[in-house]
Amino acid sequence: MKCLPRTILLVLAIGGFVATEVQATDGVDFQVGVGEKDITPPEGVPMWGYGARHDVLSQGALDPLMAKAI
Repeated sequence: MKCLPRTILLVLAIGGFVATEVQATDGVDFQVGVGEKDITPPEGVPMWGYGARHDVLSQGALDPLMAKAI
C-alpha cells in the first residue's frame, strides 16, 4: 500500500496529458491502424540459441507465430 499514492499520481498525470492532447488536436480525426502478420520461420531454419540444438534444423511448427501491432 506504500506505492498507492505514487500510482494515483501517475494515473492523474497521464490522464491530464491525454486530456491536454485531445483538447490540443480538436478538429483533427483520430486514426488507428492494426496489423497482423504470420512470421513463422520456414522449416529447415537452424535452431541456434535453443539449448544443445545448436545447428540442428527446425522440423516445422506446431502453431503459427503471429506478430500484431496497433
